[in-house]
Amino acid sequence: MDRMPLRVQAAGGDLVGWVEGSGLPVLLLHGGPVGYEYLDGLAAEFLPGFAVAAYQHRGLTPSTLSGPYDMETEATDAMAVLDALGWDRAYVVGHSLGGYYALQLCRRVPDRILGALIVDPLGAVGDGGMEVFWATQLGRLSVAGRQRVEEVERLEESGTATAADDDEASRLIWPTYFADSNHTSPFALRTAGPTHEPIQAEVFRDMPMLEQSLATCATRMRFVHGTRSPMPISASTDTVALLPNAELDLVDGAGHFVWFERPGSVRAALDRLVAETGPDNVGGATSPQPRRAESRR
Repeated sequence: MDRMPLRVQAAGGDLVGWVEGSGLPVLLLHGGPVGYEYLDGLAAEFLPGFAVAAYQHRGLTPSTLSGPYDMETEATDAMAVLDALGWDRAYVVGHSLGGYYALQLCRRVPDRILGALIVDPLGAVGDGGMEVFWATQLGRLSVAGRQRVEEVERLEESGTATAADDDEASRLIWPTYFADSNHTSPFALRTAGPTHEPIQAEVFRDMPMLEQSLATCATRMRFVHGTRSPMPISASTDTVALLPNAELDLVDGAGHFVWFERPGSVRAALDRLVAETGPDNVGGATSPQPRRAESRR
């Protein structure tokens, strides 16, 4: 089945994405603030067998560049996409920061979530693993590469970094996401610059509240984490320990983009999640197609 374009009206402009396949509904949530196309390889794992949808979060084209940039708006955006697709409930699959977003959806709108697959995420305990994540990435760089990335970071803090600076730093960091820096996928990150700083600050402010609320979250979840990811395994283990209905799959030798270095492992985890939740839970949400390719609510 061909990929169908999706355009959803939201506060401040449109959210743009696509939907493909047929079967149980799956909404992908990308990490960020980056372009969502890096998830194409993960989406391919879920086909055939599922109806898969993805959209670019606000702040980066082709979606609206308008704010506000906060978790309430992110949750509202995700629900607008589900509504446009005609999906009353769906499985959510979140990667990296998208995994954190998926946890927030389970907290805020559990009635819309069939189950959540959380892939190599920013966690919900402490700083979510971010300090170790960044230190590990820097440690995997050459001395010159680390110095240049740290220089760009200082430029960003002073507001003087250029788009070329950001792109250079992203390309230097790219191999550090992988278990083997000599075996990486083609560079695939578009960054949103400083526009997402408000939501990034909110993420860390909200950690204690999310951590507390997850203790009573009944949504069935599976976590998938690469043992060679720069994101520490504790980001997943500490979060799973909070949850009454979650399990963790460790994928040996995989980096942050688990599906690239261990093809099929994330699909296997999704299949297990579906088996655990059961198709009877889907109710009327199995329709794979949006009501229209474009929604104007």
